[in-house]
Amino acid sequence: MQRGSGYGASLISPTAYDFMPYNERELVAKCMGMLYQRGLVTATGGNVSARNDDRSFYVTPTSLLKGEITAETVSLVDFDGNVLEGLHKPSSEWRMHASIYRAFPDVSYVVHAHPTYALALVRRGLKFSPITEEASILLPEGVSVVGKMVPGTWDFAEAVASSLKGHKAVLIEDHGAVTVGKDCVEAFARMDVLEQNCKIAVLWHLLQKR
Repeated sequence: MQRGSGYGASLISPTAYDFMPYNERELVAKCMGMLYQRGLVTATGGNVSARNDDRSFYVTPTSLLKGEITAETVSLVDFDGNVLEGLHKPSSEWRMHASIYRAFPDVSYVVHAHPTYALALVRRGLKFSPITEEASILLPEGVSVVGKMVPGTWDFAEAVASSLKGHKAVLIEDHGAVTVGKDCVEAFARMDVLEQNCKIAVLWHLLQKR
């Protein structure tokens, strides 16, 4: 799979996030670790996946602390959740990843995190609008929003996938955010930039009230 050539790569060099060179399992684990380091997930929340082919994908495991995930703990699963390779049970939200890969053949990476300011923005009923240049480049369409749903279900998975039509990111009320990309850099950068943009928006909203 070609990496580092997606839309995000035009803005950020692959080495900016120290992702190269790795195989897919290593990339998934590396991305999960960086989400944790950046405070975009808690020790137990969030998941990352990478498409393998049109029938399977690599995904982070459930029941492991996010800061301890390694390439060896990443499983290869098919679109029905069957483990093809690996010893660990896949993330409980594998259905969401499968639904996205089914719906969007051009998506190769899916990042799901629980970014604080993005969640606050949705909770307050504020709309996302690109503020920074990075957000304008990586998220020019803005983001879509999904209301409260039970995660890990097919209904939830299909709602998220449907909301990504015409978008590269979706915010899920009281739950988290999902970003997609043609490569690891693009998907991760979108999540990182999404949270930064939401942080600015929330702080600006608070300052206006003073």
